[in-house]
This record gives sequence, C-alpha cells and structure tokens, in this order.
Amino acid sequence: MKVADENIDRGLYDEAFDLYNSCLKGIFSNNQDLLMKLTKTSYLREDYNSAINFGNCINKNREFNKSGEKIVSAWSYHYTGNDSKAKNLFNEMNIQFDNYKHRIEFIKYSIETGDSHHAQEILNEITSEINSMEGGEKDPRED
Repeated sequence: MKVADENIDRGLYDEAFDLYNSCLKGIFSNNQDLLMKLTKTSYLREDYNSAINFGNCINKNREFNKSGEKIVSAWSYHYTGNDSKAKNLFNEMNIQFDNYKHRIEFIKYSIETGDSHHAQEILNEITSEINSMEGGEKDPRED
C-alpha cells in the first residue's frame, strides 16, 4: 500500500487505484483504511460511482464521518446528478464549532449549485463561531 500512497502523491491515480484494489481481498476485504483510500482515489480518477460505492462500505465508520472521504462522497453524488443525497451528506457535516474543512466545502457546493444565500449563511455562522472563540481566548493581561 505504501507504493500506492506514493503514486497518489505523484498524481498517478490509476496506478494507485489498481494497487489498492489488488489489496482488497482476504483479511483486507473489509479494511476500513483501505476502503477510505479507494474512495478518495476513485474520486481523484473521476470515477464517482466507484467513490460512492466504496464510501457506502464505510459510511457507518466513525472516522469516515469526520474525514475528507465523506466530502469526496458528497461531491461524487453531486457529480452523478444526485444533489439531494449530496446536500444531505453536506448537511450531516455542518456541525457547529467543528468540521470547518467540511463546511467550507459545503459553501463551495452551495455556490456551485446556485444557492449563494445558503453559502453566505454558513460563512456567517463560521465567522461568528471564530469570533466567539477569539473572545474567549483573549489574554486577560491585555486589558
């Protein structure tokens, strides 16, 4: 799998996919890390249906719910024309004071689908959260 990881870094997605896929047997047939790598690699290859299928194999995994692979799954649904499912996944990731990377992707998705009002709402929420954190972290000696 290390060679496949290196192939990803070099942009050789087809080669990486083939290597990961060849590992998907025996004791690794349900390996969550391997399935996450296959989800991401499928997306990078623009094989969105495979990204969805691999993502569905791990969607109950707690790590998946906070991972970039869940973002990849949401975008894959969008690119295959299932915007309802894509929006549902993005909504699941829209957690206050958490998942900022996921929420930024939700903003991008909202803009891409023509819902700039919703994108602005999410951005305002994130900005408000960040401002409230900065207030709580202020050094009392600064006064």
